[in-house]
Amino acid sequence: MQVRTVSETARAAFTDLEQKTMRELERVGKTLGVTVQWAFDIRHYENGAWVQDNGMYDPESNTLYISWESATADGGAPYAAVLGHEIAHSLENTTAYN
Repeated sequence: MQVRTVSETARAAFTDLEQKTMRELERVGKTLGVTVQWAFDIRHYENGAWVQDNGMYDPESNTLYISWESATADGGAPYAAVLGHEIAHSLENTTAYN
């Protein structure tokens, strides 16, 4: 896995609405007991090539990474959907998942 996170300096350049979106999803993560970290780039290596990901869960740090570059086929931003998907991964191998 390769993750390039959004620094606090870079985050300051985001619009108020974008920063609000980030804070809201971070709050959801905190309520569910995980850290949400924003990234510009998330990739994994598969079959000899780097593949772009919208998000990932790191069980060692209990952190969900969400790519700010995520986009749906129609150009929308699926951040909440990515958060939900990664939260499901965080629950794997727990009684809550079964």
